[in-house]
Amino acid sequence: MKKWCDIGVCTCFWDVLFGKDHSACCTLHDYNYAKQKITRKEADKRFLKCLRKKTFTVLAFAMFGAVRMFGWWRWNALAPMQFLNDTLTTKKNTKEKE
Repeated sequence: MKKWCDIGVCTCFWDVLFGKDHSACCTLHDYNYAKQKITRKEADKRFLKCLRKKTFTVLAFAMFGAVRMFGWWRWNALAPMQFLNDTLTTKKNTKEKE
């Protein structure tokens, strides 16, 4: 098992508590939140689907419930950064084509 919090809160808390490795699900979920190429609801659904393959159903729904209740904060915090990243990437690609 990984050291405490070497991946992130999502996986370290649940991994230590239940002895399961959820890091792949958490990493994918974090990626989907950071990129915001799909809706938050879809990112959370994919998270649940991944978790149901890796752990107990009750735990999967508990983790899913946590991101549905509190994930809005992280989603909204990342939105301005994603907008800036998209804007800079578009400008860079436009200059390269010229």
